[in-house]
Amino acid sequence: MTAAEQTALKAQITPHFLFNSLNSVVQMIETEPDEAKNVVQNLADLYRYILSSTKKNFVTVTEEIESIRNYLSVEKARFGDRLQYNIDINPITRNVWIPPMILQPLVENAVNHGVRDTGDISISIRVTQEGDETILRVADHGSNLFNPSIVSTSTGTGLKNVEGRLFALYHRKISYESRKDGGLIVTIAIPEDKK
Repeated sequence: MTAAEQTALKAQITPHFLFNSLNSVVQMIETEPDEAKNVVQNLADLYRYILSSTKKNFVTVTEEIESIRNYLSVEKARFGDRLQYNIDINPITRNVWIPPMILQPLVENAVNHGVRDTGDISISIRVTQEGDETILRVADHGSNLFNPSIVSTSTGTGLKNVEGRLFALYHRKISYESRKDGGLIVTIAIPEDKK
């Protein structure tokens, strides 16, 4: 894959996310000005990371997770207490090199499609080490039952983007697993020493 193609894939930004985020800020400005300020700061930090990632081939797990925290903080302003998330990082993975913006489309997909019948959204993000691989896993606890084979062939642009980059860099694919009580588990395995 050419450098230009990699840059184009990394630079992809979902316009709906930006629109929804700014709309949330507008609604908060008068009633919750401090919270609106925090959302704008998190949004600015997230977009700084997105823009800088187009110039990098790899970032540390710590850097990627910080951008995910910024993303989820912005989404929390939109969904309030209906959005709950947990991030569990094995400390030995914090300095592992991974492609930038590899997790954000997975987390965004979980936010958009992991809604329970009650309207609540619950997401788990886990980074672990298994043998010589760093495992990145995003699970949603939505009410929908997914057929992994259908999901893998009909994913949206964001997940196809990740799939293309993973294959180009590691000849790997995303793994999809449906949860018995609803929801989807999406897993990426990054081989060791591939920076």
